[in-house]
Amino acid sequence: MPICRNCHRTISKFDRDICPYCGTPNPIADNYETKDVTSFLNTMGKDQKLYRSKSRLVTALLCLFVGEFGVHSFYLGYQKRGLIELLVTLAVIGGLGSVLCFLTPLGFWGYLIPFFALWLVAMGVSIYYFAHDSLTDANGVFLR
Repeated sequence: MPICRNCHRTISKFDRDICPYCGTPNPIADNYETKDVTSFLNTMGKDQKLYRSKSRLVTALLCLFVGEFGVHSFYLGYQKRGLIELLVTLAVIGGLGSVLCFLTPLGFWGYLIPFFALWLVAMGVSIYYFAHDSLTDANGVFLR
């Protein structure tokens, strides 16, 4: 913004004829130049790349097929949540599956019942990812 050469107040560049504060005619100096804003911005180096947002479709498909293991959370960058989902899956399938396998006549099917129950939960979360548009990844960027 230019400055009036008489009262030294910041004025608009459209006030070339008269200063709105002190009334000085032609308040802008003849050698006034606007500053290039791009000279103050940091530029990206050649080795830097722009961040590409994650896909909502890929997230939903990962959740549908391997969601019980937390792969979709790892994909979105939520490492702790993905690890918790993986440990819960191993605990439920290993613990409840072992109880159903060894203490009931189900045998091997005792492991598949908790697995399919967790898969149904992952399918519900996958439908949630398909349906909602305002989901973000761990960086706060909306899914495309």
